[in-house]
Amino acid sequence: MEQRRQPKMRAQGTERRADRDLIERCLQTLQKLIPVDDWTVKDPPPGTGRRWDAYLNLRIEGHQVHYIVEAKHNLRRPHIGPLMHLARDLEQQGERLLVCADRIPEELGEQFREQGLAYLDLGGNAFLRAPGLFVLVKGRPRVALDGRRQALTKTDVVLLGVFLRDPDACEAVQQELARRAGIALGGVGRAREKLLRLGLLKKTKNRQWYVTDRAQGLRRFGEGWGAVVRHKLRPRNYRMLDLKKLGDLEQRLAATDPELGCLLGGERAAGHLTRFLHTDHATLHVRPGQQRATADELMLAPDENGPVTVLERYGEGDEYHLKGLGIPLAHPLLVWAECLTVPDERVAQAARLLYGRLLEADHE
Repeated sequence: MEQRRQPKMRAQGTERRADRDLIERCLQTLQKLIPVDDWTVKDPPPGTGRRWDAYLNLRIEGHQVHYIVEAKHNLRRPHIGPLMHLARDLEQQGERLLVCADRIPEELGEQFREQGLAYLDLGGNAFLRAPGLFVLVKGRPRVALDGRRQALTKTDVVLLGVFLRDPDACEAVQQELARRAGIALGGVGRAREKLLRLGLLKKTKNRQWYVTDRAQGLRRFGEGWGAVVRHKLRPRNYRMLDLKKLGDLEQRLAATDPELGCLLGGERAAGHLTRFLHTDHATLHVRPGQQRATADELMLAPDENGPVTVLERYGEGDEYHLKGLGIPLAHPLLVWAECLTVPDERVAQAARLLYGRLLEADHE
């Protein structure tokens, strides 16, 4: 039994070392460019459900500032939404987020600055803002980094989602997990073992698998949804044709053929789930191959800037019924993950409410 645990511990340790190395190297580069007095990096206490990688105390020319640090290897545009949501959550607690990345291209750096998100990269590009402190460094070249955090694939992410979504997933056989996740049977074992090695799942003596740390699991699922899952679901934007006799989106959905299997998700669903958000923006989850039929049924016209996004469903068990609504929603886990892709303060507040419920695993 001990031999089976060792790969898991090595994978977790490798990830932590890679993250810590990235943070330290970013700070070392910054020190070469500006007068950094000193810094202290500490890991979050284990088992506390933290959603970040480190604590940083940084002093620059006598100005002391405390950051919560998120290490990002191979940072891409889909990561910005989840990072913005995390930053807003931390602001509610009086904390500041700092993103340390191997590379932050200027186009992403501009978005970070617009959102007020502090960042550092290995090349020395930096944006730090706090009372009495303002640092902006741009145009520094790329620097390579070895030992990146092991990325999750779409198969890994959707299987992790099943374990986060379904309380009975721990008891499901591989064939059932494959159906729920919408993946090949052969991919279940490989993905489950990878999640085990990374410390996202744990295996009991009676060969059942559970999520180790729900906060960390949600964090990796939310990141993975935008980075490796969503774009493979063929998202396309639409606008509703202005036909008042058809009513709003919910009324149109209620009148559609149930065989289309259309679920309301995204921001509009978040509004129903939280009773906090009011918006015309929505995501519709439809069965593969039914996007065009669904658009025709709902009287939607293609529009790349339209407020309605239609994307494909995958697997089973993604339908959720809210008492009194009358139309099916996408599961709150998918609604929350979709909201993370939207860098908007009101959406972030709704996502925060959803996250609290998902963290408690409150399944109705």
